[in-house]
Amino acid sequence: MSNDEAPQQDSAPAEDTAVSVPVVSERTDPGEPADDADSFDRGYVERLRKESAGYRDRASAAETALAAIQSTRLDELITATGVKPAAVRALVDPAELLTDGQPDAEKISAAAARARDVLGILPKGAPSIKGMSSGLMPRVAPRAGFADAFKPQGRQA
Repeated sequence: MSNDEAPQQDSAPAEDTAVSVPVVSERTDPGEPADDADSFDRGYVERLRKESAGYRDRASAAETALAAIQSTRLDELITATGVKPAAVRALVDPAELLTDGQPDAEKISAAAARARDVLGILPKGAPSIKGMSSGLMPRVAPRAGFADAFKPQGRQA
């Protein structure tokens, strides 16, 4: 090689010339956060918010359905004791009649007994006191009807 050729090599573009190359992220989904990032993309955050709102709605609906089922079951078990559910609910919070989310038969029986004592409820078929049953007036003999008022009196047919 001659000296003439060496300057021609110097005129070639130098390797230290800055070239802008776009940096490609290794993320496959643009909505997912980068491993080294402290913040998240707006689209990713909005997607998470919508997803969590859906879960909150489902949980709320499940709680409402569970409360309705528990209330129905409590009413059935209270009625089986011979007391109206309203009488027991007037004295005891229904949540106190549950154990681990399930109706507790012992607590329900105790609450029904308390309702009978406090409210003076007589069980069905109990003997009446002085001719009266709980919540009823004294028994009265049936009266003659309207047609009986116009029958001839004292005559035999």
